Amino acid sequence: MTIYAVPPLLIQPRRSWRLAGWIATTHALALGVIATFPLDLTTILLATAVVICAVHALRQHVLRCTARSIHSALWRSDQRWQLTWQSGATSVAQLTPATFISQPLIVLNFQLGWRRVALPLFGDALDPDTQRHLRQRLRQVVDSTAISADN
Repeated sequence: MTIYAVPPLLIQPRRSWRLAGWIATTHALALGVIATFPLDLTTILLATAVVICAVHALRQHVLRCTARSIHSALWRSDQRWQLTWQSGATSVAQLTPATFISQPLIVLNFQLGWRRVALPLFGDALDPDTQRHLRQRLRQVVDSTAISADN
């Protein structure tokens, strides 16, 4: 049996306007539902929390301007990930089984010690070649995990 070394895969996501639209739409719908509640302090606090959550999600995942935003992710040959944060710091992370793969969206979920972080990637966040390579490698990991679970 021959084992081939897998070259590292560098992911440097761009700003995703599809993700921005998704965040804006879901939070606007939540505010629309909250608008049907009777106006009191609880409703105002709930609406404020939704707006703060939307601003945080846009800053962290679309604009990538917070120190805890992921600037790039390098999938190393040893199947571990090296995350580079917007602040310039790096961390080694493990991809979790909670990673989501669909045609329009990939959500990479990482475990960093006790902390979990997510990297949502719509199709417009990556160039087509990088996205294709990422999907292929993720499918290989899923397939090998399923095979080892069957044994």
